[in-house]
Amino acid sequence: MKIRKGQGATEYLVLLAVVLIIALISIALLGFFPWLATDSKQKQSDAYWTGVASPFKIKEHAVSSSGSLQAVIENSGPDKLTVASIYIGGVNYTTSTVFNSGDSKTLTLGTFSSNPCANNTRYEVSGSSVIFSYTTKGGLSKKQGGDSGTKDLVGTCT
Repeated sequence: MKIRKGQGATEYLVLLAVVLIIALISIALLGFFPWLATDSKQKQSDAYWTGVASPFKIKEHAVSSSGSLQAVIENSGPDKLTVASIYIGGVNYTTSTVFNSGDSKTLTLGTFSSNPCANNTRYEVSGSSVIFSYTTKGGLSKKQGGDSGTKDLVGTCT
């Protein structure tokens, strides 16, 4: 019986290489390398803003090449709400738009002072800078967003 001294070391190196490749792919998918995880960031953003956010959801959003922000806003709450202002990353939209329960409205919210789409194909607005100020049916003033638990708003420039 012949003993091969190098076979065990070779198998070890091959297994180590496979484990390292799997680890790198996992880290990339989890967002450690931002340039590899932009699709997953956008999917997480969409999942939050269309599902978890309450009472106002951002169903669709787009920033044009000129920096203009347009969004479809929905009231997912059970009551009629009146939006006083929407602040998204430096764009402040003041209004008195009434949303009945389940209403969706397309709003042109304004133009970013520093256009996030000037040199990019994607934009990302910090979740802590997305704030809805509104009044309830009973006249109570409330806010949604503006904290560290709010997901970033990520999209593709149009």
